[in-house]
Parts: sequence; C-alpha cells; structure tokens
Amino acid sequence: WAPPLPGMVALTNGSVPEQCSVDKDKPFKLPYDAECPQECPYSQQTYGDDCGKLCVSAQDCQVFSPVRPFGNKESMACEPACGHGNVIKGCAECEGVGKCKRCATSVLGFSFFALSEDKTQCVNTLTKVWLTIQIALAVVAVLLAIYLVALFRRDAVNEEVTDRALKHRKNCQLNTTRYDEDGHVLLPQQHSLFDPNNVHDEVEDLAGRGQ
Repeated sequence: WAPPLPGMVALTNGSVPEQCSVDKDKPFKLPYDAECPQECPYSQQTYGDDCGKLCVSAQDCQVFSPVRPFGNKESMACEPACGHGNVIKGCAECEGVGKCKRCATSVLGFSFFALSEDKTQCVNTLTKVWLTIQIALAVVAVLLAIYLVALFRRDAVNEEVTDRALKHRKNCQLNTTRYDEDGHVLLPQQHSLFDPNNVHDEVEDLAGRGQ
C-alpha cells in the first residue's frame, strides 16, 4: 500500500463516492449542511459560495484551497494552518491543532523561518537583520538632516576672496579684436576658455595649439 497522491482519495474498496471531490477541475459541490462520506470526511469551503462545500480527504485540503490546507480532525473541516484560532503564519505542515511540524521554505529551498521549541510559531530569522538595517538608515537620515541644517546656517567666509576669484576668471577670457569694412576697431568679443563652443570657426591660433 502506498499513500495517495495529492488530488486522489485513498479508498479500500476501489470506488470513489459521488460526493467526494477528487479532481480540482471538476469539483462536486454539496450543500453546506450535507454530511461527507467517510472516504472524504473533511469539508472544504468553496469560493464565492458560502452555502456550498466540497468533501475532500485530509491531504486534498491544500489541493482545493491553499488558504485552508489543514484537515482539522476536531472540526472535520479544512482550515488555515494550523486551525481556526490557532493560525501559525509561515507553517507549511501542521502536526496538529495549534502545532506546526515544518515551516515554509523559499522557492530556492532556503528557509527564513525557525520553528519554536513549543512548535506554536514559525519565527522569521530575518526580523533582527531588517530591524538593524532600519535603525542604521534612520541614523544616517538624522545625521544628514543635521548636516544640511548646519550647512544652511553656516556663516559666509572669504566673500572678498570669492569676488576676486570670479574677477580673475573673467580676466582669463581671451579677447579677439574685430574691424569693420572701414578699418575701425569694433568692440572686443570675449571667448571663454571654459566653453570652446563659443569660439568661432574663423578665429585661429587664439592661445596656442588646441585653442
């Protein structure tokens, strides 16, 4: 004898009662107050129909509803892991009502949950890591705010030196003398060393090679 596969019901006589839902694509809906056969004794609530239900086996609870994967032997109904009022977040397999047997794993096979000693919780091991990151980001944000406030309130120094530096930069600009048709000198046209695009094509040898 081998355990039944998900989506199939374990039967001893080889027959499947009509009331049992064994195919997810072809569920057999029953009234909510209907009694389920012993081959599929667990009641699974149907989506969008509060007055109907499905009769499934314990292992098929998760097949017909991942939200209610636990077959509760006390209520004989499919419930969230691990039972109503005892929901254990992150539990992949329940040992019993209010008890988890195995915590969920990620798609890559890594588990970020650790089962508590009393098996009533799946503790997220990354909680402390995220808390540390959040505290670090908060400290950086506070320090940055303090720096910006201090920078805004800082007194201006060496304004005279700044003015002289700007004047010196202006004096470093090259002047080219232009003449009109009568030979009169026109106003000198400045070309900035910091913006080569301002130099006209007809101007040659302004300040050596490359200028």
